[in-house]
Amino acid sequence: MNQIKPIALLSLCFLLLTPGCKDSKTSTESVSTAVTAGPAEAPVGVKSRSAFPNQIGSYVFDGLKTKKHAWGEAYSASYKSPDKDKLKVVINDAPPKGREAWIPFFAAGDTYKGRPMALDKKPGKLTMMIRVGDRFRVDFKTRTADHIALRAAADSFDFEAVARLAP
Repeated sequence: MNQIKPIALLSLCFLLLTPGCKDSKTSTESVSTAVTAGPAEAPVGVKSRSAFPNQIGSYVFDGLKTKKHAWGEAYSASYKSPDKDKLKVVINDAPPKGREAWIPFFAAGDTYKGRPMALDKKPGKLTMMIRVGDRFRVDFKTRTADHIALRAAADSFDFEAVARLAP
């Protein structure tokens, strides 16, 4: 029994000293997370930031989140105005042809700059939805502004940048 302990200890030392193993000290050096160019195109999630401008009207970019769903992904950018008003812009990406659940929103046939558009009004929340091709839907959301402010935000948004996200 006494011989097993030294063998177990030696085995543990061997594993810890194996080349490539390093201690767990935290480094303050910056680490590059850049994606190197290769033959494959960058995934849409990596490219999605390019579709969101740094400023939309008086709103300034404040962050980006990605949510994965069974139907695709949603890229959600937050914006703040100088008076602390908030705007959320969401690019819903449901390849290849969008979602059937979107169809009822656009049944009225309203358009914005030639694209299908819908307003969804709920207590305390207003969403202006604009289709970009079959695959994408861009939502402009607010809890404090009205549809005129949402249209103004949409006026300075580049919908072609969204269309370019598709491979």
